[in-house]
Amino acid sequence: MDADHAADRAGIRIEPVQTVRQADDAADILRTIWSAAEVGERALTDTARPAAATVRPVAPDPTALPGNTIRALAHAGNYAVSVRDDRAGGALIGASVGFFCAPARRALHSHITGLLPAARGRSIGTAVKLHQRAWALAHGLTTVTWTYDPLIARNAHFNLSTLGAVPTHYEVDFYGSMADGINDGDETDRFAVDWDLTRPWPPDPSTGEGDLLLAVGTAGEPLNRAAPAADGPVEIAIPHDIELARRSDPELGRAWRAALRDTLLPLLDRGYLVAGFTADAHYLLRPAHTRE
Repeated sequence: MDADHAADRAGIRIEPVQTVRQADDAADILRTIWSAAEVGERALTDTARPAAATVRPVAPDPTALPGNTIRALAHAGNYAVSVRDDRAGGALIGASVGFFCAPARRALHSHITGLLPAARGRSIGTAVKLHQRAWALAHGLTTVTWTYDPLIARNAHFNLSTLGAVPTHYEVDFYGSMADGINDGDETDRFAVDWDLTRPWPPDPSTGEGDLLLAVGTAGEPLNRAAPAADGPVEIAIPHDIELARRSDPELGRAWRAALRDTLLPLLDRGYLVAGFTADAHYLLRPAHTRE
């Protein structure tokens, strides 16, 4: 899908950040997004939040990206855009900032992207990603990279199934402690992903086919299963809504963090690769030699 067409369909304008005021506005909207426990890193997904959700305001994150840094990144030629809602008089509803990777990688690293909750459900996340894709290709890049919390099912589905990004490695507590409404009280494990812009888009949907090593119990708890005897495909289940679990039972959220880490890392060390994410919130992994 064409980036301009996607933006038109979503009713948005994506504008480059060029002035101090625009940079400060982008920093403010990102700070607002990350200061509400309801929003978080799924801000880029295309799934609307249920009406019953509760926003829990917290103090602004002192580690948030400041306007002067956004201004400097934009001035140096990096990716920095504002997202405006044409259906609401051009109101600012989000922003996205990225920067060039090392030259050999020929990649854009998407550092942060956020959309206000009211912007969900209109394929705006897809439009922003397509804008990133077009920008990267125009600058001679063939890959977009980013990180995401592997426990957030809607982000896993969007990144892996909708876009076709591929996890390349698992980072334990990647950002360290973060004092925002999303990550506080939990370690910041992340999947690093590569989005190959030369591949057909979108990819075929993934389907389950392997032994289930980690399941969701009747009370939402992680249930470990015995490891497979042979090097065949495996599946790892995660909760459909880990944010709800974290708010209602922080200990359960931490238990899932540990369970996913303890299940995934040994598989990755054995040469398994993440091959997709299924509709029932399972990661599908295969040995490297059987990936294709």
